[in-house]
Amino acid sequence: MKKKIRNIIISLVIFLVLLALMISFYQRAHIHYSSWKEHHEYLKQQNPQIQPWMTISMISKIYDINQTETFQILNTTRKQTNPHITLELFCSQKKIDCNSTVKELQKAIGQ
Repeated sequence: MKKKIRNIIISLVIFLVLLALMISFYQRAHIHYSSWKEHHEYLKQQNPQIQPWMTISMISKIYDINQTETFQILNTTRKQTNPHITLELFCSQKKIDCNSTVKELQKAIGQ
């Protein structure tokens, strides 16, 4: 009888852990989807401006400039910087002003 109760409790704990994991995965997916949707809507605009939430590779693709050029504008190299980080994170890592960096990039692409 004790073994049966123990198995039921273990099963219940496993079920609750799996349920908690599913809920947390759902929340993360929803947050990422909402963020993606906002960004996607922003990029549908006629002339979207460079924003701090954009990644270096995203800027290169959207504005059709070579990533090497982008890294030169940012005074860094591909080896030193991950192209998939946001400008905001890049600026905080390099301890530089993000607004001036965005303006430099916009000037370089002719915006």
